[in-house]
Amino acid sequence: MPPILPPSLTSFIAASNRCDTAAFLDCFADNAMVRDENYTHTGKAEIAAWFEDVGAKYHPTLRPLQVDADAETALLKTEISGTFDGSPIELHYRFTYTAGKIETLSIGD
Repeated sequence: MPPILPPSLTSFIAASNRCDTAAFLDCFADNAMVRDENYTHTGKAEIAAWFEDVGAKYHPTLRPLQVDADAETALLKTEISGTFDGSPIELHYRFTYTAGKIETLSIGD
């Protein structure tokens, strides 16, 4: 049984799996930051470019496995499958958010 996610994370997963850049960006605050593969992407323009690049390279699909969340932070354990070596893998997504918008996202194992 999949974990029950906060609405902001449900939207994040759904937009990611649909490869819907507009809906994905709507999950983030204007000044948000994403840290992935030792790079930091700041602001919606950089996040959009990162999201589209990752989608084109890896075609990732996220499946939530476990979540620990409160009103401002979340640690989401996911299984990610796609067109990359070792697929599927498990990764942790660490979020901070305010008023339902993601402020920071750090992706790692």
